[in-house]
Amino acid sequence: MQTVLKAWLGWPVAAIFASLFVVYLGAAALIVWLSFRSKLAPWVQSFRGVVPPFFGSTAIIFGVLIAFLSNDIWDRNKQAEHVVFTESDTLIALYSLSAASAGNNAGLRTAIRGYASAVVEEEWPMLALEQRSPRTDAALNALVREVARPGAGIDPSVQRTMLDMVLRVRSAHEDRVSL
Repeated sequence: MQTVLKAWLGWPVAAIFASLFVVYLGAAALIVWLSFRSKLAPWVQSFRGVVPPFFGSTAIIFGVLIAFLSNDIWDRNKQAEHVVFTESDTLIALYSLSAASAGNNAGLRTAIRGYASAVVEEEWPMLALEQRSPRTDAALNALVREVARPGAGIDPSVQRTMLDMVLRVRSAHEDRVSL
């Protein structure tokens, strides 16, 4: 059941609202048909105690459902945007820091480009299928190893800053995959 709900929430926003509209409209049409057009109409009309305000509460529940659903979709989109920006900004800052620091950082810049390429070319299409990319995970691990490599000829404080940046990239990557 949870996979069905996840798949439904993965639809475009307009499709989600349209599906809710169709379900509620179908339920209302079924009630009207049962009450006035079917062979069971006299039996259904014999029910007493269901008053018109009862059906107004259904509209209120529908409105609350739409509000909560809209809020959840909006929040997830904002979280995803924030995570992607954090990951990209940190990669750009890491690349700039590696270019500005002393030492030969060609391997680090190659690892950054390899990770970014793996994310764009392989991971994003796989995330649509709710799968991880082994190539991206390997590229991220190679990036961590490149930054953490001892004797890289980089000042220890700069290397610590770079390591913090790579760990921030890893955290943003995990958040992006989980969203």
